[in-house]
Amino acid sequence: MDKSWIEERDRFSSKYIAGVESFIKFSRENGNTSDNKILCPCNNCRNTKKKSFIEVKRDLHLNEFYLYYRKWIFHGEPNVSHHSSLVDVSIHFNL
Repeated sequence: MDKSWIEERDRFSSKYIAGVESFIKFSRENGNTSDNKILCPCNNCRNTKKKSFIEVKRDLHLNEFYLYYRKWIFHGEPNVSHHSSLVDVSIHFNL
């Protein structure tokens, strides 16, 4: 998933607006939205306040997306690594 829009400084650029829409869609489809609210990832709330989708969308345009929130674990993205940490190590001693 492309998250490069998060670093977009112009919050009214087509790239940023499309990114916010994709984030909202992703959250609706994958997150815990039983009360139709999600944690707001704007730079002011930083995932500490639950808000409606409309409020989150507004906040993301007013306050921008929190730059250090890259893996959307509070919005349905799995918190797993994409690579294996298994390593086959063989040690031989010449005695």
